[in-house]
Amino acid sequence: MKKQQNSKFQKLIDNGNLFIDENIQLIKSAYINFQNFTFKNPYARLMRLHQPIGIQLVVLPVLWTLTIISYDIIHFLCLTIIFIFGAVIMRSAGSIVNDIIDKDIDKNVKRTKIRPLANGELTIKQGYKLLAILLIIALMILIILPLKSIYFGFLALFLTVIYPFIKRYSYYPQIFLGFTFNIGVFIAWYSVKNHISFIPILIYLSAVLWTIVYDTIYAHQDKIDDIKIGVKSTALKFNNKTKIILNYVYKILIATLALTGLNSNLNIIYFAILFIVLFLSLKKLDNINLNSPDECNQNFKTHFDYGVLILIGFILGHI
Repeated sequence: MKKQQNSKFQKLIDNGNLFIDENIQLIKSAYINFQNFTFKNPYARLMRLHQPIGIQLVVLPVLWTLTIISYDIIHFLCLTIIFIFGAVIMRSAGSIVNDIIDKDIDKNVKRTKIRPLANGELTIKQGYKLLAILLIIALMILIILPLKSIYFGFLALFLTVIYPFIKRYSYYPQIFLGFTFNIGVFIAWYSVKNHISFIPILIYLSAVLWTIVYDTIYAHQDKIDDIKIGVKSTALKFNNKTKIILNYVYKILIATLALTGLNSNLNIIYFAILFIVLFLSLKKLDNINLNSPDECNQNFKTHFDYGVLILIGFILGHI
């Protein structure tokens, strides 16, 4: 009798494992099919859907904010869905604006010359049509939010249009990108709160510093082409001092996040995770070869992992 019960229990476990394996394979297959679609479809590539890291980096500071202002887990998940969808739309619209303005520059940069507008797969007119559709969708998302969130949404759009011109005249487009990229923090904050406090300001400043770090590293991929065509960046400005400067920026970033935790009454778990993020990021920075485009790209992508760790810190910090 005992053997029969064990046999039934084992069969149940086997069926459960089979069900999990089948669903994992289904998810993997769907992801591969989606990746294939985005690589082959010029409109998807114009929206950068084949490079989701940009969307992930935009949305993470917003999720940090939502952990502070959400009433409960259901509220958090509902807001997360809205803001992830909004991040996809706005990041895609920003990419199209950037590609329309930078079409002639992109033709002369190894990494960007395959972009649909630069290589002629799509016309400027087609780019504007897709941009108009995305902006209409973005407006439909914005109008369900409070008025202050709408104001910041329009500010984000205004800064997005200006951003591509900054690298023509200033060595600090990464700083401007930081202020532009992370407006979502205030949109998220005012979607729930009616008043401002130090918390969203600290999260915003942290996100700006975070953007400066990862986009400076990212810009090191293109520095040879940028010198040839006269495009400026913090990678060129910092040059051989990049590691030293970013080391300090990392530390200020973590200190700002620590102040956020103190103002939000988060527990010791949050601060322990911040220490881990600082240790890992500084070690990775110290070992990177900034003259290797592959290493720079890999380090850039690693910042998603750091952002997720910080998000976990915000969540566990409430326990």
